[in-house]
Amino acid sequence: MKHTDKKQAPLKTSPENKTKEAVYINPLTDFGFKKVFGDKELLIAFLNDIVMPENRITDVSYCPTEQLGDWESERKAVYDLLCTNEKGEAFLVEMQRAPQKFFADRLLFYSSFLIRNQAPKGTWNFQLKAVYVVSLLNFILYEEKADECRIVSKVYLTEEAARAKFSDKLNFILIELPKFRKKLNELESNTDRWLYCLKHLTELRKVPPEVEGRIFRRLFEIAQIKKLTRKEMETYHKSVL
Repeated sequence: MKHTDKKQAPLKTSPENKTKEAVYINPLTDFGFKKVFGDKELLIAFLNDIVMPENRITDVSYCPTEQLGDWESERKAVYDLLCTNEKGEAFLVEMQRAPQKFFADRLLFYSSFLIRNQAPKGTWNFQLKAVYVVSLLNFILYEEKADECRIVSKVYLTEEAARAKFSDKLNFILIELPKFRKKLNELESNTDRWLYCLKHLTELRKVPPEVEGRIFRRLFEIAQIKKLTRKEMETYHKSVL
């Protein structure tokens, strides 16, 4: 009888086992994203470092994430996270894991609720508060040229000929996380540190010296899997499937 040696296929690690092996949650899951940025201090620091480095935010208020149309039959918008700062400016912060057809149209649709809802009943002078849509993307939206690698893209309304800003009331900040390829010893700014942590958090066992600081220590503390409640663990397991 002929004997044949067969190599045994490696056992696949289930998402639940991967969760047990990791020290920190994956912030690129629905649960992980909301767990991290549901913390007001982390959210303010993130927005200041990446979105508002020149006009620092001092406080935010979380808002309901479901936006309804005027009529029951109209389509609604459900956001990942929505807040306003002390000036009344709105920040829609979301995480998108996979490419989506008509992605730009979707962002415009979502932002339209935040503009329209500012209109009071009765007489109004049409003065708006700024709206910022901050999208953390786990895919590449813009194919980069050989001589550039723009990870954070800021999209505004501009006048074409003069290339001047037409309005500062509608702003899109798009963060293409796969383009971020820096190693720990190459991190230069807090933006670098945020992007590194968001991309590699589940691979780390402790806070690296390169991302030390009170805010990042808080990030790692909140993201500890062992501190999740039983209910949170169940929700997290579902979100990593």
